[in-house]
Amino acid sequence: MLRRNFYIIFLLVISLVAYKMEAQTFEDDARLWMHLELDKDLSKNLNVHLALQNRINENITRYSRVMTELGFTYKLTKNFKLLGEYSFGFNRRLDDSYSKLNRLDVGFVLKKKFKKLTLSSRNLMQWQYKDVFSSENGHLANIYYRTKLTFHYQLNKRFNVYVAQEINLALQSRNEDGLSRSRTFFGTVHKLTKQSDLECYFLLQRQYKLFNAPERDFIYGVKYSKSF
Repeated sequence: MLRRNFYIIFLLVISLVAYKMEAQTFEDDARLWMHLELDKDLSKNLNVHLALQNRINENITRYSRVMTELGFTYKLTKNFKLLGEYSFGFNRRLDDSYSKLNRLDVGFVLKKKFKKLTLSSRNLMQWQYKDVFSSENGHLANIYYRTKLTFHYQLNKRFNVYVAQEINLALQSRNEDGLSRSRTFFGTVHKLTKQSDLECYFLLQRQYKLFNAPERDFIYGVKYSKSF
């Protein structure tokens, strides 16, 4: 039953992305994303993490975002986890000033392992606020539903490879409607030590706005994770 649900979700995601891409002309960009994540188990079921993210956009020439994130996961069963995250950061504007971004994510993760293959489905509700105290509409949240389906395959004890598809649906937004973003991932995870990982990935991102041409971003990412 769980395997069938994964396949249904995957087919729905692919169908939505294909429909939105039809007859679109995109503005392209190359980007570099860098992540650092630290996490610790507070109990058998509860894990907390602290993450830092940096982004360089505009053909990897312009520093565009810094975000810090504090979150937790709570394991209810072997295959089901609850999660919550709060993020705060700065986005660079066209005039080189910065806007403040506050974000809250609440959701769950379903995971199932079949020998060397692991399937996971992450589902989030996201509330995003920009310039809460300095903008006329800062107190109004942009609300999204985010779903991500990932296929991990274990090559050996040190290397995993994965593909993933993520979509964002804008439930309440001033600039977006319906499918606002899709992401397609190809990546590897290298276990450096028992407690640290290095992840490298390529990400094709498509973004859709109501009043602007859609964007297509070719993103190269690296993430270092350390557990304590």
